[in-house]
Amino acid sequence: MLSLATFTKKFQENCQMDVSVIVINFNTFALTSACIRSVYEKTSGVTFELILVDNGSHECSPTRFKEEFPDIKLIISETNLGFAKGNNLGLQKATGRTILLLNSDTQLLNNAIALAHTRLLKSPESGALAGKLYYPDRKVQHNVQRFPSIKLLLLEVLRLFHLMPLQKRGEVLMGGYFSYQIELFADWTWATFLLIRRDVLDNFPNGRLHEDFFMYEEDKQWCLFMRQLGLKVLFSPQPHILHHASGSSSAKEYSFTVNTSILHNEFRFLTMTKGVMYARIFFLLKTVQYLTSGYTQAKAMAKHYLRIALSGPPATQ
Repeated sequence: MLSLATFTKKFQENCQMDVSVIVINFNTFALTSACIRSVYEKTSGVTFELILVDNGSHECSPTRFKEEFPDIKLIISETNLGFAKGNNLGLQKATGRTILLLNSDTQLLNNAIALAHTRLLKSPESGALAGKLYYPDRKVQHNVQRFPSIKLLLLEVLRLFHLMPLQKRGEVLMGGYFSYQIELFADWTWATFLLIRRDVLDNFPNGRLHEDFFMYEEDKQWCLFMRQLGLKVLFSPQPHILHHASGSSSAKEYSFTVNTSILHNEFRFLTMTKGVMYARIFFLLKTVQYLTSGYTQAKAMAKHYLRIALSGPPATQ
């Protein structure tokens, strides 16, 4: 005869969802609604719940989401807590065996959640899985990345990567060099569509995602922690996701943010993990890389990298 504790545990396991989908909304009712709609329309073969965290939006009442999608779990924050803290709010209500962090400016193009869930469970060495992201024009986004490395950066600055076969180049440098046609263990991937095993999250400090960054670079930190736990981050080309990219910002705001917050946080991440001197050298090399590239905004980017290399990010970042 089962004890009460054993019965309760088995009952909870049987009631547990396969996937808890967490979406953060900040003043993007139309985009977020399209994202939620795509989850319900495209997902089959797995049980899931959708948790929507409204991060202090003032565009409209968050209750409109509940009116349109009555099955969602709606969490309303009075203030904008940022991406990491917003997801942690969602985690408190999540019951899934896996947790999908899904950007509000995405739409599923196929049964991405089921494909990701099935593949992740077949890869016990993986703590998380990312899918294939597309721009609206269907160009592939470069969400598979290496951790910042002076050694790898020198391969680019000195153009030594040209000595490598194309496939090897993609495996070593990832990013824009990778084909996105095959599976690959990445150092880190964007958290645009990132499926994480719940038992892995339970091993994070206090069972929560790190909150050192308000927005940008937090996904890099999370993937690094999973690597430190002895786990890998798997990219699969099977889940297909449309990503509008920074739907919570206008084009000009996004351009400005890319040239400020992301770079400031990248410098902070390097300082936290490898020291300030390493961060300065890396940023100086990035300055050289942009100055010797044909990138249309090369001079502007080089200027940003050089300024941060010499002075560091603002103390308030």
